[in-house]
Amino acid sequence: MRHGTKYPSKILSSTLSVLFDGSYWETNRCWAGALCVSTPATNGMDYKKYYFLDNYLEEVRSNFERGYLTPEEFFCIVIWKANRAKTKIKKRLLEGGDIKKAVKELTSDIYNADGLESKLQVLKDRGFLLPMATAILTVLYPKDFTIYDVRVRNYFGLKEIYSAKNYFSDFLPKVKDFAKQHNLSLRDADRYLWGKSFYKDLEDLVR
Repeated sequence: MRHGTKYPSKILSSTLSVLFDGSYWETNRCWAGALCVSTPATNGMDYKKYYFLDNYLEEVRSNFERGYLTPEEFFCIVIWKANRAKTKIKKRLLEGGDIKKAVKELTSDIYNADGLESKLQVLKDRGFLLPMATAILTVLYPKDFTIYDVRVRNYFGLKEIYSAKNYFSDFLPKVKDFAKQHNLSLRDADRYLWGKSFYKDLEDLVR
């Protein structure tokens, strides 16, 4: 049943549930000349938040105050950073058995690690490369981390960085200084620099 369909001059139904695109939808009572508006029967879950994933990650960060993330929350970060990496990361985590247990242990270790360097090392020790590791930590600690990204690295003219030590000594200070100079939060500085590089590539494309 399509949203906004106009019906004949009689009541078609009081409530109708149909399966639409994998989810149940309900329509309210439809009268003559009225529009039947469909609303999702979500059992309290607002699935729209997953469409605006960047905004939803604020909720994930807040939820992390419990001391760990759920697999759904954790993989929202992974997919947001690099969707192509999700299957490989899942397989690696499953080496420890149950995915729920593995994600809880990993994110609990991050939460309990003493100091920023130690938090990054938790992920490095689990096989996470710097771009993904710093993306996860940027979501969880947006005032302390920024994403190690090739676009941002090239903006500052830095060489490839592989170690946590060089991230803290070379890359992170550059982004922090840029943020301070332009009165931006660390997270918005990251967004700005990525966007600037993206737009330059876009200009080159259409030139």
